[in-house]
Amino acid sequence: MLSETEPVYSDDRRMALVLSYLDLPKRPRGPMCTALACAKRTSPSFWGRQKGVVMRSSLAVRALVSVSLLLVLVLVMLPRSTVAGAAAKPASSQPCSMTISDDPTLFKITSDHNGSYVDGYPGVSCQVGGASNYEVKLVLSSPKRGSSPRAFWGDYSNQETTGGPTGTFADGHYLIINDIANMPIPSAMTGHAHFRFHNDSWFFNWCGGTCLNYPGLSDAVWVSRTSATHWDVSTEAHSFTEQSGDLAELQDNDTNSYSYHMPFHLTIDCATCR
Repeated sequence: MLSETEPVYSDDRRMALVLSYLDLPKRPRGPMCTALACAKRTSPSFWGRQKGVVMRSSLAVRALVSVSLLLVLVLVMLPRSTVAGAAAKPASSQPCSMTISDDPTLFKITSDHNGSYVDGYPGVSCQVGGASNYEVKLVLSSPKRGSSPRAFWGDYSNQETTGGPTGTFADGHYLIINDIANMPIPSAMTGHAHFRFHNDSWFFNWCGGTCLNYPGLSDAVWVSRTSATHWDVSTEAHSFTEQSGDLAELQDNDTNSYSYHMPFHLTIDCATCR
């Protein structure tokens, strides 16, 4: 119950009084404010309250701006794949497997008849591309223990030039095919390949006569990419920007150069390539 000394106000008047104590005051509807409203608006305590409201509002705005800036910073620092979802991965080498055809009646370079060369197996490194290259590389080394080392084999008895060595080898341990990791899908083109053997000192090169360090007589290789994960490399004859074929240059310790017919065929599979 109301006391006898407490003034009685209508509902609208009570609402106006409540609003006058909350936030900034409303402008009076008439040309003059009521005595009570004017008294409140001119009292030091009233403006102290309003100053507090303004300061709290300013702090709230600053906090909101800080949170927004923090959110932007977090989004910038997140990996691109997290933000965009389908963004491409950064360039890095990807593991692969390589299969060299074995038919000696068709090919002069074959595998060691022990199956595909799979990256991660003892003594086998097969890599596609990298941060600064587009090569496919196979490196074979002696395992620390256990299984025998892998190799690829060759027969260099079909010489195009004269005066060079002839024979066979069973210690091929390194091959590289240049600039094919970024081929469009699907596509085909000529490329350059290098096979190393003979105690790490001899190379067979397919350069189409355009390799700076291997200017001897040779064809290029033919490369096709049928999917994101599969390449086919051979000495099949095609005329493209260079002539592909089986003619390879034997570089003997960078001192002598001879040419041989060295047909081969291999495939490359890379499950994580895109």
